[in-house]
Amino acid sequence: MHEVIALQACELLGPYRQQLQRLDSFQRLERWRDCVVQQDLLGRAARLGARSSEPADRDEDCPAMVEQFEEWERLLADGLRRMGAVGALRADVEPEKLATGIMAALQGGYLLARVVRDNGPLTIALDMALSQVKSFCAEE
Repeated sequence: MHEVIALQACELLGPYRQQLQRLDSFQRLERWRDCVVQQDLLGRAARLGARSSEPADRDEDCPAMVEQFEEWERLLADGLRRMGAVGALRADVEPEKLATGIMAALQGGYLLARVVRDNGPLTIALDMALSQVKSFCAEE
């Protein structure tokens, strides 16, 4: 089960890994968001989203889910730190907290999009998360 979940999560993250590794501006964060909502996410995300919404009390499921969510979150936090390093984000920003918020929006949006079979909830959730990030952007 661990290997199946890890493979599914890797397939879901795969197309976005390079984008997140190059994340260093709000514009790149918006481009990542655009790619996420424009892809055929409902089929791919449903597999991981369904696993993540099940009770996490089965030992064999948890490590794979935790690893994959941590990787997404780490990539986001690293990108937000790069944004701070180039002056795109204020110095008082906590990249880990913002990354957690983006992940919560991403997963919650996936789950709602899956239920209604429409990417609208995902778009709204990510827009709200990015709005929060934008509130911490340095003045230009």
